[in-house]
Amino acid sequence: LCAVGVASLFTLGPPHLDHTSPPSVLTRHIGYFWIWTALGPALGLLVMGLSLQNWVDPGVNPDNIDPGDSNWVGRWWVGWFIAAGLLLVVTVLMALIPRGDEHPRSQSQEVEMQRPDGRRKEEVKIDKTYEVQEHENGVGPNGEILDKKGCARLSNLMKSILRSFSYCTTTLAIAAEVFVISGYGVFIAQILQSKFSLSASVANLYVAAMVLGGGLGGILIGSQISHCLRLSPRQNALFCWVVALISLPFFFGNFVTCGQLPLAGVTVDYNPDNNGNEIRYSGLSLDNACNQGCDCSRSSYYPVCADGITYFSPCYAGCTTRNDGGAGSCVCVASDPFNIGVNEDLTVTNNKCDQGCGNALNAYIGIMFCALFFTLMNNAPATIVSLKSVVKPCRSMAMGLQQIVIRVIGSVTAPLVFGAAIDASCILWNEPCGNRGNCLEYRDDLLSQNILLVSIVPKAFSALMFFLAWWYFPDTPEANMRPGDKIAEDNLNRMSNDDRVDRPEVVDPSRVEMGKIPSTIPSSLPGNSKPCES
Repeated sequence: LCAVGVASLFTLGPPHLDHTSPPSVLTRHIGYFWIWTALGPALGLLVMGLSLQNWVDPGVNPDNIDPGDSNWVGRWWVGWFIAAGLLLVVTVLMALIPRGDEHPRSQSQEVEMQRPDGRRKEEVKIDKTYEVQEHENGVGPNGEILDKKGCARLSNLMKSILRSFSYCTTTLAIAAEVFVISGYGVFIAQILQSKFSLSASVANLYVAAMVLGGGLGGILIGSQISHCLRLSPRQNALFCWVVALISLPFFFGNFVTCGQLPLAGVTVDYNPDNNGNEIRYSGLSLDNACNQGCDCSRSSYYPVCADGITYFSPCYAGCTTRNDGGAGSCVCVASDPFNIGVNEDLTVTNNKCDQGCGNALNAYIGIMFCALFFTLMNNAPATIVSLKSVVKPCRSMAMGLQQIVIRVIGSVTAPLVFGAAIDASCILWNEPCGNRGNCLEYRDDLLSQNILLVSIVPKAFSALMFFLAWWYFPDTPEANMRPGDKIAEDNLNRMSNDDRVDRPEVVDPSRVEMGKIPSTIPSSLPGNSKPCES
């Protein structure tokens, strides 16, 4: 239901902005559009992180458990009610938008043209040559396919869109970028919990900070750079390629970690055979002579800590008594369970052992912040490239097709691939009723390697596609047009002497009869692909 509701926003939003916004501020407006789409998930993570610190039932505050406990159940439902209320407000506001039969710029399209001396600007009429050519090729003034109905019209539009190699490569590049963002969006909190032994609420607060700073900042800065430098569509494609290359090295920050958690029976042996907490991944078992006869269950993960070693539960630590904040008389904690000293401390504390790696956590957050920042810098420029690589009547259809590819390759596939890569590094599974459940602990080095692999490959592919989009950008009147330039002058300057024609008069599209083109209008312009051929 959420996908159905927002589909029109991403499909019709950018083409609508392209049609109604002055070219000089189009990139900035598209940047604002994407900023709001990223602000929602960031605020959602922030609300989730705060609400998960409270017990699921209002008015209840249990004394024997805290948010850092693996069995803690936070108030997960709060965000849904807030989101529902905001959606109702936005829906009412959108319903108040008046219906318009014509766009405000459909009759006289005007752009700001920068004078060569840069001292002042003036309003000029855009040459209608390109629009009239669309009539000649079977496209009506409102984007309809003349003499085509139903499937024939759809087929005509699709053929015209798919002929644009730059559009296809840009779509694949965006899909690869969304693949990475979607994968991290779903699993980054889980990765933080595994790498740095954080609670779910704290991990979500870190993720919210990264999205608010890196995500929104990247979209804003990317759109502002494109706007301030007055980049043409072809230059925006080059910008996307360069930024994609810059973002690649930051994903190697996945190797920043606290190190493997010493977990008795999983990554280290029980005393006295642990050899100074030496990490190893084979020949180990949670069952040991020190906890024989305790009949411990693996259905509930309740980690406790003693002397830098984490135990699966007080039962597996050989504990026989409970106390505030932990347990006592834990035989497995002794340096030699079969020869326990008189004054030896046999207590454990709740939760995993603190590995004391605050610097590593800060480094990881900083590196991932930069990776997210540079990845999302491409949002607005890539949208401009997608729009300008196809002719105007086909842009709404092109954005719809692009969203389908993005959802299939990125949003739907990424969680499956990332989930499989993360599960492949699992070394301890939950086993409720003897069946394998969710993963409890991961092998640290393998997790870093797998996450890097599923990140760097699509990022490299994205950089390659952006390069091809720039190199093979279609030679249309808008290809090298910077905001404020005049289409006809640029178009005529690119013509060879043999193909040069007199500058055509400005023609009102409403006066052009179907199939009757004034003789003063050339039937085709050099460098222009035939849009939406019938």
